Amino acid sequence: MPQASPLILGGIAADEPIAAQIGRDIIATGGSAADAIVAASFALAVTYPGAASLGGGGICLVHDAVKGETVALEFLARGARSVNGAAPAAIPGMVRGLAALHARFGHAAWSGLLLPAERLARDGHMVSRALARELSVTLNLFADPVARRIFAHADGRPIDEGEKLVQPELAEVIRTLRSIRAAAEFYSGALAARLLEDSVAVGRPISAEDLRGYAVDLRPAEQRPYGAHSLAFVGSTQAGARAAELVLMLSKELSWRGADAASRAHLFAEAVALVGEGEAKAEAERVTRLARAVDTARHRGASGPRRLPEQPSATGLVAIDTYGQAVACAFTLNAPFGSAKVGSGTGILFAAPPAPDGRSTDALGVLMVVNRNTKDVYFAAAAAGGAAVAPALARVVLETLEANHNLKEALAAPRVLSSAASDTLWIEPEVTPAVRSKLVARGHRLTEVEELGHAVAFLCREGVPRTRRCEVEADPRWFGLALTAAE
Repeated sequence: MPQASPLILGGIAADEPIAAQIGRDIIATGGSAADAIVAASFALAVTYPGAASLGGGGICLVHDAVKGETVALEFLARGARSVNGAAPAAIPGMVRGLAALHARFGHAAWSGLLLPAERLARDGHMVSRALARELSVTLNLFADPVARRIFAHADGRPIDEGEKLVQPELAEVIRTLRSIRAAAEFYSGALAARLLEDSVAVGRPISAEDLRGYAVDLRPAEQRPYGAHSLAFVGSTQAGARAAELVLMLSKELSWRGADAASRAHLFAEAVALVGEGEAKAEAERVTRLARAVDTARHRGASGPRRLPEQPSATGLVAIDTYGQAVACAFTLNAPFGSAKVGSGTGILFAAPPAPDGRSTDALGVLMVVNRNTKDVYFAAAAAGGAAVAPALARVVLETLEANHNLKEALAAPRVLSSAASDTLWIEPEVTPAVRSKLVARGHRLTEVEELGHAVAFLCREGVPRTRRCEVEADPRWFGLALTAAE
């Protein structure tokens, strides 16, 4: 049995450590989980802008035990009409999405939640390993003169871990957003005019009508029965639904819990390939049909090009508070550093237009486990890593709630990933030789890759607010941080 979790007032985990620290401070001073997410998300726009810029968007899943509701917010950077024949633009949704989150679930004053992000941008901060890693592998960002001025040295080298990053233009934007009009100023006020001017200057013009008309999609979350609980996810993107299908297939239909390590890896790989076929809805009939197509003894062959699925840049964070409010969000600019264009007047990175086939947004994944009767929340996770997102989310649920491992062990467990479009099974280096041998014997062709997605999560085995004993963790594959606020 796992050791008892510590008694906490709440906690937060994020892919970038400075944002996690800011969110924890909000919870420690009485803020809600939604308050912590708002503060941390604006901080991410400063400290991790390649995936969470104010020019991008995302999704959030919110559970509120007091209100007895679980809702989904979708505020992705959406495609827009071409202006004067210029390249398609993307309408930013992050500011309006976070404002909607705060309006419905926030407790603390909006202005105070944005103050840490403003200070980080104005006074500067030390570049984290997470941001340094993203900058080091970004090839096209420094072709933009404004981006080069902000994120690179005079000789063109990207700024590195521990070096100071100052963003005065972005600081001024956040200062303006702290005003009473909040998000409205970003979409129809003087700040909107500056944003529109910047969009023209970088060759990604946005129309005033499209910007003014942006609306957040807020609706009840999709939920599917999972024992006495429900698996909750955002229905407008595919990763959450695919993760729910994997959990239901493997826990209810394929006896994953009782299998040995090699059988678990095989079953998981076969299930992953199947849920990638067609539109995922996590409905009982489809889950049963897919499970019946799994050969528990042999790999089901696939045809198509052997390539590792794309991993569009994204980032996630989760928070839990003592009142039973939980929030899980994922953000993206539809590509690493979006369009690789920064507005000189606003310091905002503009998102790339969404891919027509949905790849840039369907890889955003958040998942929760809530009790249908008591409305307690037990688990939440957000993941990044393209096609690896849904498997990463599902694997953490299975390792904790089915195999009964603690959250740290569950996040560290080696992952596998297969695809219906490939006859290769990607495996992480930690998969043991014994398991590899048995997978090959079952017909799998193995290729080792460094990592298959990364996640942040919390686990409260007895449910919150029934108890305040929770684990909060960040994935060891990445450079994030998990923090709790103690009594």
